Amino acid sequence: MRDTPSYKFVNWSGQFRDFLLGTMGITCLGIAIYSTITDKLQAGTLLFTAGLILIAFSSLSRFESIKALGVEAKMVALNDKLSEADSLLAHMRNMVGLMADTSFQIIGNMGRWDAEIPKPEMIKIVENFEQLLVALGEPDEAIQRKLEPWHQANTRDMAQSILGALNKFQQYQNQVLAQEARDRTTPLADPSEDSRRFDRNTEFIRQANELWEGQIDDFPDQVEKLIGETDIAEPTQLRWLLREVNPMIKELRHYLEHKKFKDRNGWLARSYLHEIPLDFTLIQSAK
Repeated sequence: MRDTPSYKFVNWSGQFRDFLLGTMGITCLGIAIYSTITDKLQAGTLLFTAGLILIAFSSLSRFESIKALGVEAKMVALNDKLSEADSLLAHMRNMVGLMADTSFQIIGNMGRWDAEIPKPEMIKIVENFEQLLVALGEPDEAIQRKLEPWHQANTRDMAQSILGALNKFQQYQNQVLAQEARDRTTPLADPSEDSRRFDRNTEFIRQANELWEGQIDDFPDQVEKLIGETDIAEPTQLRWLLREVNPMIKELRHYLEHKKFKDRNGWLARSYLHEIPLDFTLIQSAK
């Protein structure tokens, strides 16, 4: 069977195309009027219809819809379309923002203890929401505000690990004092010395708790300062303590600055309420 040849319209520029179609339409209307006058009604009707169609197509870019030969057209302004698109996009942003606010609150505040969300699933949800907000053109400041419950939960987890290590160190020092008191064969010159040393240890952990309850942004620097200035242990033991908590302090400091985990895989591997392991058998040989 012989193939039907395919025809393609010439890709004229918009203005030239509209001008040519309009000219052809007006010409058809003129010939149609002449044909009607000369009693050629059938030809006149056909040319009149063709003229109307050509004129309509010459203004196609200004119409939203054309209804066949009824020549019913609805004029549309481009600005109205753009405004409608902007309005729809704003609604989408509001919808996603609301979902993000709710989800980050749940993730940040419910994902703990026995109600915890698995960490891989949690971070996947957060990252997907963040990518969606970026794709919708949400400003970075607005995204960070929505992520704030998530950031607060993560920084508090890391700070809690550091505070737990300080508590264990203080408890160890109390045990050392209690053992010295039991092993002592001669009384102290000042009987209240033991009491003052226990009070000193209690003051150390009280200050640590105050740091925990204060501004989280200051926590890393203030913990380093507290360890450096306290006298609850020998300087070598305090340097050992600082080395043990230093990786978590660096992790917390990095997160506070960049709002990202320095060691993502390390965070995923740790459980919630992670405790920094302290091997006190090594403290005597610390330098």
